[in-house]
Amino acid sequence: MKIKRVLVGNINEAFIENRFSEGINIISSDDNNKGKTIIIQSMMYALGNEPIFPSSFKFKDYYHIVEIDINDDVITICRKGNSFTILYKGNISVFDNLSEFKYFINKVFFNIPFILKDGFKKLVDPVLFYQMFFVGQDNKDTSNTILHGYYNKEDFANMLYSYYGIEIEDNTNPDEIKEHIRLLQSEKKELQKQNKILKSTFSAIGIASMANDRLKFEKKLSEIDKLKNTIINLSTKRNNAISRQVKNEITLKELRSLNQSLTAGKLHCLDCNSTKIGYSTADSSYTFDISSIEIRNQILSSIEDKIEAYTEEIDNITIEINKYQQELKSLLTTDEVSIESLLMYKSDLVKASEADSKLINVDNELKKFKAMLETKESDSQNTQEEKKNCTIKLLMK
Repeated sequence: MKIKRVLVGNINEAFIENRFSEGINIISSDDNNKGKTIIIQSMMYALGNEPIFPSSFKFKDYYHIVEIDINDDVITICRKGNSFTILYKGNISVFDNLSEFKYFINKVFFNIPFILKDGFKKLVDPVLFYQMFFVGQDNKDTSNTILHGYYNKEDFANMLYSYYGIEIEDNTNPDEIKEHIRLLQSEKKELQKQNKILKSTFSAIGIASMANDRLKFEKKLSEIDKLKNTIINLSTKRNNAISRQVKNEITLKELRSLNQSLTAGKLHCLDCNSTKIGYSTADSSYTFDISSIEIRNQILSSIEDKIEAYTEEIDNITIEINKYQQELKSLLTTDEVSIESLLMYKSDLVKASEADSKLINVDNELKKFKAMLETKESDSQNTQEEKKNCTIKLLMK
């Protein structure tokens, strides 16, 4: 990516920096800590970075524009507040927030790494991504990331690994897989013995121990609470995505139904009699004259892209919610008594003719979880080795 021009301004004043050339560029200004900083920060801000402007500069009152070259394709990005407008190959795309913008640039221009954050696979925000290429002169902290808050240095390291193609590890806990294996092995023994429970197993579990029962109960409550909060957070995230998707669908429907060539006349403003119709972004940072069929079609295409992105996001979140709902369901349907007691009563109901079938199912489940554990441990070991090699390469550069 090459920077061609940076523009910052409003109706009262504006400045264009178009003297960028191949190689190293040195920017100077007469006003220390303002001119150079504003140009560079406007460039980064237009690309989606968090604002790091001098406190005296009211950046929200200005439009920030950057013109870039990616593989000989010229892209112009304009930002005001949280709204973005992109001009690419003669088409206009409009985005109402940073989330829409980053998914678009990841899909069209260049790949942004994914990391595991709070247990979920997440496309990193530009504020973290751009720190691979840009470090401002203020707010530096070698012990953490710049503007650290949501992201930390561990996230930055994981982003580097993802950027270098090291596969993201899922958040499946090996101990949980081992616990599944242990329970299946226990059930297998119960089926084999048919109605016989080993006394030693009773002793180990401590079925009559009130303290042990209390600990198990508290552990289960903690697991339920954790899953519940995860599902609530994901549901909130999905509802927000659905809300934005619906708003865009309504806007799309209204624009498609717009017809200025009515047989009985034409649309016009009752106040000024103008036949021009405008489309404004969510925060009214931009207004487009959609009386032009060409501009209207470009806006329609941009909204369709946003709806498609929200549909994909909603589908992915729904898959995550269903996974955690299934875990919660399994947790809630498990009896509070010990697994040995549960299996004892279960074994009493198992007919001899069903024993073979159940044993086969248990064996298949055991094989599946053992293979899963082996793969998990192998992948984890390989991933750690890849991360180590990647770190060495980065430090050697």
